Amino acid sequence: MQIFNRQYKRDYLELDTYEAGLVLSGEEVKSIRAGRIQLEEAHIKFVANIPMLINAHISLYAHSSRGDEYDPIRSRQLLLNKKEIIALQTKLHKEPRLTIVPKKMLYYRTSYKA
Repeated sequence: MQIFNRQYKRDYLELDTYEAGLVLSGEEVKSIRAGRIQLEEAHIKFVANIPMLINAHISLYAHSSRGDEYDPIRSRQLLLNKKEIIALQTKLHKEPRLTIVPKKMLYYRTSYKA
């Protein structure tokens, strides 16, 4: 299953491509499998040297018991190698106008990648 960011090609110029894992809860995985995710407003920021996916909207799973305590646009940690993190931070430091955005999300064996 692949979920695409429809605004990606229209609004951004692709310089490099990286593949990163995501830290998700079980209910979020089930919701993504149901196709209830939006990447249009999503971007990646570094918080304390940790890459975080910001503003990706993952809707509440229909059979969830969490209810009011669930935040659909919470920040989610990206899983990258240390070399990739350093390379991205260096590029952002040299070019402050660069923005990192997710191109697509795909289900890879037993995990989701952005």
